[in-house]
Amino acid sequence: MRFIVGRGGSVRLVGDDQQLAAVGAGGVLRDIQASHGAVRLTELHRFTDPAEAAATLALRDGRPEALGFYLDRRRVHIGDPTTSLDGVFSAWQAERSHCLDAIMLAPTRELVSLLNQRAQDHRLAGAAPGRQVELADGNPASVGDLIITRRNDRRLRISTTDWVKNGDRWTVLNLPSTGDVTVRHIRNGRIVTLPHDYVATSVELGYATTVHTAQGVTADTMHGVVTGEESRQQLYTMLTRGRADNHVYVAVVGDGDPHAVLQPDNVHLRIATEMLEQILARDASPQSASTLLCEQQDPAVRLGAATARYLDALYVAAENLDRLGVVANLDLSAESLLGGLTSEPAWSTVRRQILLAAAGADPFSAVATRDVTSADDHIAVMSATPPDASNSNSTSDSPPRTPAQNGNGCNCSLQKSPAPQWTHSCQS
Repeated sequence: MRFIVGRGGSVRLVGDDQQLAAVGAGGVLRDIQASHGAVRLTELHRFTDPAEAAATLALRDGRPEALGFYLDRRRVHIGDPTTSLDGVFSAWQAERSHCLDAIMLAPTRELVSLLNQRAQDHRLAGAAPGRQVELADGNPASVGDLIITRRNDRRLRISTTDWVKNGDRWTVLNLPSTGDVTVRHIRNGRIVTLPHDYVATSVELGYATTVHTAQGVTADTMHGVVTGEESRQQLYTMLTRGRADNHVYVAVVGDGDPHAVLQPDNVHLRIATEMLEQILARDASPQSASTLLCEQQDPAVRLGAATARYLDALYVAAENLDRLGVVANLDLSAESLLGGLTSEPAWSTVRRQILLAAAGADPFSAVATRDVTSADDHIAVMSATPPDASNSNSTSDSPPRTPAQNGNGCNCSLQKSPAPQWTHSCQS
């Protein structure tokens, strides 16, 4: 950069921090914007409808009102996983029959493979495919198939100023015996021959693709499936691929699998709007290592972890600073109240709570006053009813404090008094 700037040139970093990042470290653009500022482009020229352009900007920011555009224009379709795929394919098929450049998107490679195979079978209509070549995704392709290139290669020129790029889609024209593939670009009509090694590593069927793969794609219309597990960045990328129309198909019910009947999403069904709002609220934008380090040093974040460690230390102290056999006697008292109570998995946690909450009172009386014999969940009764510390001999109404919490400037340590009861021992 210094070399270029020193010779009168300029360097511009261009990108969208709300689209999907490449695998690996990310978040650099966001850090540069936070530190030095950035110029944002606000006028969109991809979409034929200015209202859709405005809706995508709201979608990018995660604002739920963006969904109103798609709902009002019936761009949101509901169903189960099977009918959603059927709807995507039927809409794609109808638009291709009207000579529109349509693309199908799905969140997983498994769904993409199903859609690609279905589209390929529809094109062949039962006819023999003839010579075929195996692509990088494992699918075979023949003359007439739609493919997508997945890697920029400036050596594969299609004009003096253009070359084969990631996200370009092509129609297969010829399959020479050398294993190369002659293709025609679906938008500009230019023809190029892709060498066999490029085909084997960087070419896939292009009827349907994943959202990540489609990030560089522009089509006339898009039809995509969502399951409810996607992030805002995935939904934003999906709904900005088509110039004229972008449709989303939401699987709001299960697939009939009896093993999935009791899953929360199948017991309490969500409507499509709720699922899309939850997707918008799920921010998965990349963060740089520097940003993560700063967040981990945030006092508020560190205080939460320190509080959890302090509380755990109190529980451990309540059990281990025991010189009078209080823990053993508490176990015996619990067993006398209900046989087998101390063998339940959660007893050790409840015992810690009883010892700490007693704060100098007799923990045996706290156990003896609880009616656990008639309960279905004995441990739940023990943990839900805290010991009555109103007659406690504790010298303080609050739990023991750490040295940093004391306001008198002394160095304090927790000690067990012979009672047993918790007291403070301070040295000014």
